[in-house]
Amino acid sequence: MTHGVKIVLGGKTLFKQLRQAGLGFGLEKILSSLIPFLAVKLIGVAEFGEFSFYLSIISVISIFCILGLDRSIIYFEPTTENKYISASLVIPFFMSIILGAAACLFDTNIIYYLPLLVMLSVQPVFMSIYKVKGKFKKYYAINIIARQITTIALLVILSGIGYSLNKVTIAFTIGFFLAQGIILLDLRSFISRIHLSKELLSYTLPLLISSGMVIIITNADVIMLKFFTSATNVGIYSIAVKIAAIPSYVLMIFNMVFAPEIRRKFAERKRQELTEIYKRSTRIIALSTIVISLLIIFILPHIILFLGVEFNSINIPVIIILIGQIFNGCVGSVWNMLIMTGRNRIYMYSMISAAIINIVFNMILIPHWGINGAATASVVSMIITNIVGYIFVGKIFKVKVYGIL
Repeated sequence: MTHGVKIVLGGKTLFKQLRQAGLGFGLEKILSSLIPFLAVKLIGVAEFGEFSFYLSIISVISIFCILGLDRSIIYFEPTTENKYISASLVIPFFMSIILGAAACLFDTNIIYYLPLLVMLSVQPVFMSIYKVKGKFKKYYAINIIARQITTIALLVILSGIGYSLNKVTIAFTIGFFLAQGIILLDLRSFISRIHLSKELLSYTLPLLISSGMVIIITNADVIMLKFFTSATNVGIYSIAVKIAAIPSYVLMIFNMVFAPEIRRKFAERKRQELTEIYKRSTRIIALSTIVISLLIIFILPHIILFLGVEFNSINIPVIIILIGQIFNGCVGSVWNMLIMTGRNRIYMYSMISAAIINIVFNMILIPHWGINGAATASVVSMIITNIVGYIFVGKIFKVKVYGIL
């Protein structure tokens, strides 16, 4: 590498780890992208829109159940190893039951989503454990085979059955349950006594707040679309978001590998290697994101043709969100650079500001522009947040990814 820096992750080269994570992540996301299309074609856009709305609601609730414990596992692993794993699983489990029950008091339909809420709350913790252990292959094998293939099979089966309940909800819940049962059996050796400490709580509090803001940012558009328009628009917009999110998969793959590595390099005081990882990865992520975004724009008419005439309106929101994804890719793993080096309060304040901007713009734009307004509001908050993060990383670590910037 540049300056003779050799990057090694857990005895494996960086690019070998990236291949493992990338292959699993890619297969999982292909199936994840296929499921909404399949649900729309088999069950209908209105029913999928209803599911998307409640999925957004329980996703917001799940963040307040996770309490930032998923990232805490990565942060503390170099110094405490498995000490906080049990607490990081038990706390979200009970919090999801308590908060889910409370949410049912306001909307009784949420009761059908309670099992899914519990599983969404512990899923990020499971993923973080596999990250720090370097078991990317096993994690994705379980999720692809047990969860996603099961979900797809159930969607096909249930589409021909006259259930009154939301068939998408049933398929997703059973798929998650099967996968997490297998994961629990696989990780049972890491689960022991529950440990809590002041250092854990002080680290997770800013992450709890900032993660809550991220979920608000990513779900406010769906929730407000349902409020101001209809479930059909929510279903159409959800598909547009799925399509436009594809370029961000590159950044997600890099983040999976780099989050534990950033923490290790920082703990070992290897600042040069840390900044070199960030610079090189950001350039690769930026180029890949731009290329994939242009490819999506090129094939978008064919995607709309496949989906049907009711999706003719998704081309503009897809292009708007792709612009935001390009900005996202061009700044790279800025937030992991801050969070994994103990600067999570910067992240918290940035996310609070972004959430406020997002909500205000959604309230102003959606009544007038519909799904185009929702896409614009999301992208504005995304761009502002990433610019702020990039400025902080540049000043703190004295790094310029693009020479002059």
